[in-house]
Amino acid sequence: MKLNLSKIESNILSCLKNHFIEMILGVCFFVMFVLMDHGMGGSEDQKMLTNVMLLFPLFFALTYTCNRLFSNRLRLLYYLSLFFFVPAFYIDLSRFTFSISYNFTMLLAFFLLLVNRGKRDNVAFAKDTIQSVIHLIVSIFIGQVMALAICAIIGSMIYIFNFEWYDWLEYSYIFVLFIVTPMVFCHLQDTERFRNMPPFMDIILTYILSPAIIIYTGILYLYFIMIAVNWELPKGKIGYMVLAFVIFALGGKMFQLLTSRRYYDWFYNHFSIIAIPPVIIFWVGTVERITTYSFTTSRVYLLAAGVLMTLYIILLLSKRFGKYQSMLVISIFCIVALTYIPGISARRIGIYAQENRLEKYIKKLDMLDPVTHQLKTGAIFSQDGDSETRKDQEELLACYRYLEREQGEEVVQAKYGSNEAISLSDYQWDYIDIKGKVDVTGYSHYQRITYQDFNLSVSDGMVTLTSTPHNKTILKYNIDEVLNDNAALMLHPDSTENTKLFVYKDEQYMLILNEISYKCRGGKYQCTNVSGGAILSK
Repeated sequence: MKLNLSKIESNILSCLKNHFIEMILGVCFFVMFVLMDHGMGGSEDQKMLTNVMLLFPLFFALTYTCNRLFSNRLRLLYYLSLFFFVPAFYIDLSRFTFSISYNFTMLLAFFLLLVNRGKRDNVAFAKDTIQSVIHLIVSIFIGQVMALAICAIIGSMIYIFNFEWYDWLEYSYIFVLFIVTPMVFCHLQDTERFRNMPPFMDIILTYILSPAIIIYTGILYLYFIMIAVNWELPKGKIGYMVLAFVIFALGGKMFQLLTSRRYYDWFYNHFSIIAIPPVIIFWVGTVERITTYSFTTSRVYLLAAGVLMTLYIILLLSKRFGKYQSMLVISIFCIVALTYIPGISARRIGIYAQENRLEKYIKKLDMLDPVTHQLKTGAIFSQDGDSETRKDQEELLACYRYLEREQGEEVVQAKYGSNEAISLSDYQWDYIDIKGKVDVTGYSHYQRITYQDFNLSVSDGMVTLTSTPHNKTILKYNIDEVLNDNAALMLHPDSTENTKLFVYKDEQYMLILNEISYKCRGGKYQCTNVSGGAILSK
């Protein structure tokens, strides 16, 4: 088989002609990376460039979608899409790119790649969807293989000829990521068309995905019966499990339209009815979670996804309204609204809800300063309060920490203040090791603690030393009590007087530890692990 270079050249030129703006967008992001790598600007400028580059999938999907949807008079939007990323330079993305909103942005980018012009029937939409998914996977695979090959060549030349081309390793990978992979995807979308379901996808759907969905349905039905009989609430994360189940089931129902093996029509044709018990579980669990802990960003998205999930299941009862293309468009608009519109964004709703909840607990625990309208200074949480009070304290701290993650410590402290209760609320993890000398007078036998001879463990604040061959407990004592009784020494870990933390004596034995790992919250120490050491006997 001869390599047709003219055809390859023709395909490349055709792809560049049809997707010129997508290619230029990739070049812009590649240049952006090179400038950042060369230290352009300060550290803040480099962080800004990094955050913008993390949004490349969204901007590529927007440009690609504009290319597919707009022609004639609206064609100008395609060319203007090259500049869609420019406003991102003037937005603080430092928290956005590490939030759940970023995950939904990537989902939005994926959904945009599936959009097609005109009203499409479900079979045509299913073909385009499976085609786009496969082309996306193949383009990423080809890009990674190409990047690996290029890096192997460059790495070999660096090693053999002592070339200092270390930057080229990184640049070649980024070039493939921003330019080659998107162009391969565009080329496949233009040239490869599926008439039927690819055989390997047919096998996956028929023998793996569909049976798994049916088995999972049975599990959810059993769980539904269990909570109904015991009259108890669903577990906290069950909403996410049901949502994932329905998403895969709807995907299986759509792709079932393309398969040649229609073994599961009995299930998918009645899925809207079959899904009723799992949907009930979802709504009971989700409403209970929101009622108890109020909204957060993730719960707003979960609630919106639940509404859409229920709507789509109902729509699929009708051939006229059960169109997957319409469902995709509705999902896109919902993600855009909850992610990018300030007043109704999931983040804004979550912050507002948790602020109200925080203020409720501040008043309930009498921690509000009437003069500053902030947290009272010096108000330390009681470690010995009743269970309800301790729970309220934990909820207050949870709200405070959530707001810190979403808005930043400076913003939250400026509004609500801070005190020792907040600063001491988190566990501080650390370790100390023995510094001073130990007086072993009166002990005649010394033996190192090894894994072969001894088992040294910590559980519920108790250190237990067991003889491994005979499984016999040699000694046991409360190390948490020792640490808290000598709290002053814990604050000076380098003191030579800290040996009393590491030495335990009874009538026959002396245990000497080498290291103590612990966690501390509110001035209370809790041992997490110890290492020995030696055991001495009289």
